[in-house]
Amino acid sequence: MKQKLLYVFRFNYLNEVLPHYREQGKAPRDFLYGMQAIDESRLEVSYVNAPQGPGHGFMRRFFFPIEKLFSKFTKLGWPLEIFFLFRRELRSAKYVFCVNDPIGFAVLFWKRLGMIPGDVYLIAQSAHERCREHFRIAWFTRRLVGWLLRAARGVFVLAPSARQSITDYFHVPSSRVHEFVFGGDADFWTPGDAARESFVLSIGNDFNRDYRTLVRALPDGESLTIITTKSVEKDGKDITIVQGLPNETVRDYYRRAALVVIPSIPLVYESSGLSSALQAVLCGAPLIMSDAPTMRDVFTEKEHCLFYGAGNPDALRTVLRYAKEHPEDMHAMAGRARAHVLKNRTPRHAAESLERVIYANT
Repeated sequence: MKQKLLYVFRFNYLNEVLPHYREQGKAPRDFLYGMQAIDESRLEVSYVNAPQGPGHGFMRRFFFPIEKLFSKFTKLGWPLEIFFLFRRELRSAKYVFCVNDPIGFAVLFWKRLGMIPGDVYLIAQSAHERCREHFRIAWFTRRLVGWLLRAARGVFVLAPSARQSITDYFHVPSSRVHEFVFGGDADFWTPGDAARESFVLSIGNDFNRDYRTLVRALPDGESLTIITTKSVEKDGKDITIVQGLPNETVRDYYRRAALVVIPSIPLVYESSGLSSALQAVLCGAPLIMSDAPTMRDVFTEKEHCLFYGAGNPDALRTVLRYAKEHPEDMHAMAGRARAHVLKNRTPRHAAESLERVIYANT
């Protein structure tokens, strides 16, 4: 008899993707975290997608002040209403997979109270980095987050270099901390046929994006396009800010850009920018990234991409100049990077990450 595996999402963005989650190439499926590739001969897969925002229903409004307070002290969410929105699904699943920290915290709270009988797994994407940099009243918040995480059957991180932090900060036994191989959707993010243009592209809205460093590093005469909802000071340079684009248009930007730069603030444990980097690489774009241990777990410098010192505009300017002066090297790196991702970081690899741990715990 197949056991039920429930994926728990909380992305309004996925409302466009989930109706097509079994269809190749219809929409980008990176953020399904391998759901489309799970072996359904052994697991019965289903999903729920909780709404984002402060005003969706009574339970959301009731718990929102708690989440807001929690966020003030941790820079992380805690959408406790998820249990009441999807109580039947959560209680009937043998395995519950939460794709990020806030979703996991919410589900694990009700697991701690005995309301969810199945095994809960989650990806800790930001808790370790937020704990290192942003937790307030750390003696309390670290204990609270640890109490939640230790209720999980397994805690995943997105890079091997982040595993030990979950044990050190939150006292989760190392035997329950695993790597999750996030995969890019090579059926949607594909190279184009036209020649690349001369502009530099950057993309992303997350908490750690560092467009200020990128703008300061941009050499005179260079053109930069940034796809983001974040506020960016242009400093009088040739910079275009765009947002609200359909996925097909974002893919076209990746295909046309001379190179893609993913700038983040200095990070130790968080894999910020990984999804954008995979998308760029799969579209054949040369890649520059801010240096971080987690990114070096994925890409090799000068083999797949170029790194620069995070937060250092002079270092980034030097790398940008190298890229412009050595287009053949950048093209070769892009080809090797795409082959590397196709071999090691697809949705099937993501699914295997979860399946392997579930079956080992059965």
